Amino acid sequence: MSKKLISIIVMLIMLLTIIISLNSINAKQLTNNFNKVITLNNNGGGGTENRWAVLVGTSPASYCDNDAEDMYSVLTTYGWESSHIKKYTKSSATKDNITSGISWMVQQADSDDIVLFFFAGHGGRRAIADYWGNLISLIELKAEFFYLKSSKQVLIFDTCHAGSLLVGDIEPELRSRYFNYIGDGGGEDEVINDMEFFGLSEPGRVIIASCRAYESSYGLYEFKNGIFTYYFESALKTKDADNNGDGWISAEEAFDYSRPKVIDKSNDFILRVQHPKMYDGVIDQVKLTNAGKSHNVEISLFI
Repeated sequence: MSKKLISIIVMLIMLLTIIISLNSINAKQLTNNFNKVITLNNNGGGGTENRWAVLVGTSPASYCDNDAEDMYSVLTTYGWESSHIKKYTKSSATKDNITSGISWMVQQADSDDIVLFFFAGHGGRRAIADYWGNLISLIELKAEFFYLKSSKQVLIFDTCHAGSLLVGDIEPELRSRYFNYIGDGGGEDEVINDMEFFGLSEPGRVIIASCRAYESSYGLYEFKNGIFTYYFESALKTKDADNNGDGWISAEEAFDYSRPKVIDKSNDFILRVQHPKMYDGVIDQVKLTNAGKSHNVEISLFI
């Protein structure tokens, strides 16, 4: 048998193997999507809006543990049940605990509920790291959050390069290399925004990042918190952030309140501005704390 014929046979075998593999992947993806649809349809809420949260704070050196502890305090003060919150700080903020916490939230929350995932710690491009430095990649996060049934999900990341977890905020060199992107890297690009593979963004989610994909996030001794978390948590506690006057501080309102303050403070302190980013895939606002105007009414008695 000639070498040329052998080469042709080998190439045909390889091509057949690839086709079989692709069909297998497509079938698996279709099955997963079908299962998710069935799960959503069979897991409709009972009409009660409960709240569930997983809070993670890793490095004490950057006050990340304080960020998670303070977020817990804010939530339990303003409308959240402590039994509905999993909190992992310092050495307990392991990859296994973080993913187990997300799985717990998936099991607890139905489509009527609000879910919150808050992470303060080290981050790289399209990844976060647990206390011990073990990476949790964007793909792993997408897989963990895939089965959340809630239509009001809030994912908050106070890390360096946090924007790389959002669709459309890929660092300039990646845009230029693969998408022929021309720009300063700070804006959105419709083509990339449509490519959900490159981020956690999808309908039913609000995703908040403490900085752009190519920026760092900072903690301040003055606050004993990350700059972003300090101002975001401040927003959750003040009626001044209640723009629509409904008595609640939403994720969107807290972001709008805190973003300019983060930019100003980071510019004043280190001259390396950090620009928080938000993707909002929820039609209505996601109410997080009941610290708004109508819940803080002072009553005066006149005699």
